[in-house]
Amino acid sequence: MKELCQKQPIAIYGAGGAACSFFVDNREKYDVVTFYTSTRKRWGTSIMGIPVQKFVKEEHKKEHFIVIASKDWKQISGTLVESGLKFVEDFAPMWMMEDVVEYTELRKYCTEKQAAEYIRRLKQKKKIAVMFGNCQTAILQKMMSFHSDFRKAYTFFEVPAFYEYKSEAEINEFKGDRLLWESIDLLIYQHLDKDNHYSPHLASEYFISKVGDKCHKICISIPCFDGYFPQLAPCPRNWGDEDFCQGGLFAQGDRYIDGLVQEGYSVDEIIRIVSADDFLTEQEVDDCCNRSLEELKRKEQIVDVKIYDYIRDHPKFCVNLHCGVE
Repeated sequence: MKELCQKQPIAIYGAGGAACSFFVDNREKYDVVTFYTSTRKRWGTSIMGIPVQKFVKEEHKKEHFIVIASKDWKQISGTLVESGLKFVEDFAPMWMMEDVVEYTELRKYCTEKQAAEYIRRLKQKKKIAVMFGNCQTAILQKMMSFHSDFRKAYTFFEVPAFYEYKSEAEINEFKGDRLLWESIDLLIYQHLDKDNHYSPHLASEYFISKVGDKCHKICISIPCFDGYFPQLAPCPRNWGDEDFCQGGLFAQGDRYIDGLVQEGYSVDEIIRIVSADDFLTEQEVDDCCNRSLEELKRKEQIVDVKIYDYIRDHPKFCVNLHCGVE
């Protein structure tokens, strides 16, 4: 959305914390000429030297693009539409101007025509990137958006992760969204087989076929290295509330403690046993690391960006994640 108003005078609708934060974060990029607010006591004041005033249709200059920086943005949008201004063309909420845009929000609040116009204008200056995978993608996406060169070239459309789709209807809506698939210039994804436990329609081969030929596709690893945690074991799903966590109340079980509990040991006995210096031998720990590394290496045969070598060569400096996605 920035490309709709970059180097163009803008007005910020709002005079609270969100408006001030937007101004501070973006004053080097945009020529902010005024703040609009419906709060009477703020009229005639200023924020960091910028005047604060009431929005008056007849006094507003249409060349001043309006950024709504308020939690009441939907109500304010209605006011601006009633004044003859057009959503996307003349104004937009602050969240549409971020480097990472929630695509589900875009589709929720924009008509097909408005969303298409937004994407058309955005792509005049920048390309659209999508990262699709599990819970790790949100972190990776944020890290990439911090890089200034990437931020200048791309805007991320944030889509739900594998596990966030609650029904086949949501998946069908996602896979049938031609506007999204045809707009993507860079697709970064974690591989998912057709026999995954989410849906065959979320398989990599399916959504890869829906992007355009010019879309650059990069398959990244699912960091599934648990070699430092020999105790990890699948947690039976009937142990907890399915709605709390997909793996039950606890995401992982402890094979040693689970076994001792099943054998009838008391809490004090279990603590004494697992606290012993020789409970696990050094060889058992090494074997666990090596097995996990080999499994990671096997899974990474089909990916473009691998982490196996880094973990192998930097065991003390890597962040190790456990993930049950297969």
